[in-house]
Amino acid sequence: MNMKISMINGSPKVNTSCSGLLLEQVKKDILEQRKDVFSPEDFNIYRMNINPLSDADIAEIVKSDIIVVAFPLYVDGIPSHMLSALYQLEEAFVKIPDAPKPTFYGIINNGFSESIQNQHAANMLKLFCKRAGIPFGQVFALGAGEMTRSMIESNVPVGQGPLSHMKDDWAEFITHITRLESASTIFCSPKFPAWVFNLIGNHTFWTPAAKANGISKKDMNRKKVYSPN
Repeated sequence: MNMKISMINGSPKVNTSCSGLLLEQVKKDILEQRKDVFSPEDFNIYRMNINPLSDADIAEIVKSDIIVVAFPLYVDGIPSHMLSALYQLEEAFVKIPDAPKPTFYGIINNGFSESIQNQHAANMLKLFCKRAGIPFGQVFALGAGEMTRSMIESNVPVGQGPLSHMKDDWAEFITHITRLESASTIFCSPKFPAWVFNLIGNHTFWTPAAKANGISKKDMNRKKVYSPN
């Protein structure tokens, strides 16, 4: 009997997001590894940037064998719309204490190069599982989310080239999902100095974005001086 997997994309982006691409990668890799257990029909992906979770969505999700959520880090925590969805799920699980529960996995990405920045949000997901009374699986905490998105969009395979730092960690995460295993959070960061990441980010994103919006480098470096008077 195949297992059902509910995947929740918690990115607010209307267009392509790192969270969405990584969920698609999870689906692809699981199907490649365990065709004996999973089929394409076993996956349901919910995009919260289009609609919040409905009562019908919640009813389906709580009957899953596996839940995988993915979202970007917001102020070292969970985006408010994703948090609302977790409250909905918690309420639903509390109402069915004796029913079989899905194992929960999370993918968090942030714009910094340091994946450890995701630690507080990962702990929040663990707390959610405890409150909802469902098994906690694992969190994949990823640094340099926007770089990862741009690489995947450019058809760079996960685990190869600029994304080679993800290879072993990602494979471990996928294996744990397919086996319903629990493990500590995986912190995955690019294998180059933070100053290189910042230099590339400024050159390819921040400076062009500022220029397009009429903001100079001087404006970007301006600091607010606090005066008690």
